[in-house]
Amino acid sequence: MTYIKKNNLITQGLLTFLVFVLASSECASQINFSNNAMISTGTLPSRAAKGDYDQDGDLDLAFVNSGDGTLQIVDNLGGLAFSLGQLLPTGPNPTDVEFADLNGDTFLDLVVCCRNSHDLRIYFGNASGSFSLAAVVPAGFDPYSFTFYDFDDDNDIDIVVLNHIPSMLTVLANDGAGNLTLVGSLFAGAIGPSEMRLGDLDNDGDLDVVIAFASTNVVMISENTGTGFVPFSFEATGIYPLDVELKDFNNDGILDIMTANVFSNDISFIRGLGGLNFAPAVNTTTGLRPGSIDVIDADNGLGLDIVVANIDSASIAFLANDGASFFPTVTHHFVGANPYHVEVGDFDGDFDDDVISVNLSGNTLTVVENLMPARRFPGSSEDFNLLSTVNGVALPTNQWVVSGNQGTTVMNTLVSPGGTFDFDLCYLLAQAYYPGFPTFTTTPGFYINSFGFQPLTLLLQLLSPGGISYVFQVPAGLEGIYFMIQGAVLSANAANGLAAFTDAVEFRVTP
Repeated sequence: MTYIKKNNLITQGLLTFLVFVLASSECASQINFSNNAMISTGTLPSRAAKGDYDQDGDLDLAFVNSGDGTLQIVDNLGGLAFSLGQLLPTGPNPTDVEFADLNGDTFLDLVVCCRNSHDLRIYFGNASGSFSLAAVVPAGFDPYSFTFYDFDDDNDIDIVVLNHIPSMLTVLANDGAGNLTLVGSLFAGAIGPSEMRLGDLDNDGDLDVVIAFASTNVVMISENTGTGFVPFSFEATGIYPLDVELKDFNNDGILDIMTANVFSNDISFIRGLGGLNFAPAVNTTTGLRPGSIDVIDADNGLGLDIVVANIDSASIAFLANDGASFFPTVTHHFVGANPYHVEVGDFDGDFDDDVISVNLSGNTLTVVENLMPARRFPGSSEDFNLLSTVNGVALPTNQWVVSGNQGTTVMNTLVSPGGTFDFDLCYLLAQAYYPGFPTFTTTPGFYINSFGFQPLTLLLQLLSPGGISYVFQVPAGLEGIYFMIQGAVLSANAANGLAAFTDAVEFRVTP
């Protein structure tokens, strides 16, 4: 699940921007993962969540054991070493867990969905890095999963619950202090809902919902009308879609749908056409009983890749994206008995995506390390790229310094393929420098502070989750002026401990 919050754009300077998403210009490479650690669990672990609950700079874990009704905290010690922490009781049959700061005290809390007791359990975190049960909140009959969304725009985290048997969505409002109140339910529109994702499908500024219905072999697209979610259309999937993702897989600026289909042994890619319209599903075989799906940059290559938990294959499958949302290569990696859920994150702090596999009957979590070389400009735990074109021609890979004449059109796109920028402060920066400014280096850092030259700032643009582009036409009379275009994210886990930069592009105007 993802906490989704609207961001506003702030426009400054001389540049015109267009909002849309483009692909990374890096070439695809091989997928290289290795099992690094095995964590023992309770009985039938079903779901894991990630978050830096102790604020030490790395991603910790929490997982629920559906067989014995417990919540286990796991401390990340660094270097992919983990230590079991608190073991807390939950209600019967916990099926979902997520980190979020519900009460605004800067410490992550935990929410657990308990299916058989029809409630959510709220555990508040504190400065000592421990959790205590704060509330048991009714969540409608048979709550199966949930997601976070500030639906009432009051700057706190509300919760939307998916209720399985009655096919309902239940909304819980947060008062800002972490106290949740059930404010209403909406009919979900079909039989046997299994998972949901929120995203702005029609670009109207609010979040719509896509729900997978395992029993009906469809996903339902529902429009957010401002007062509720209204069913808009149904799209066919493979057989028994147990999990769903909503991302822009083909880099056209439109959200697409991906489902993991347990009984047809495949995933369904449903391409977004704009608005609330979608193309028919294209299915790709994965392994036996794919039950969980997550988005990953597995190869530092073109487009968002997919990792799938194959419940009856004892493996997770990596499906590499060719940049046009086709997944011709499937790489299997064995992890343990009945992998039921996958969680992607940078668990070793080397700025690439690792995987946690939750192995249901194996009663283990497998930590799968990404052995791919680190990115040239490491960012936060999510991918973060800049693509530049000059007069419509993309710059070659690893080219930082380009030149052109008066009237040259330079277009730059800053994008997080995952679509959220990790909710850090992110911006796109364009600056002009007079002659004498040194050539830019390729090392992450604040270029303007490295050399002491005062630039003219043309654009400092805060970013929306979907990414941002701008077009700049070089005006007359600027011969000898240098322009530096780059994107940055202020992030404590950046390579220099302060900010992570994309590929900076230096553009020099020549006579």
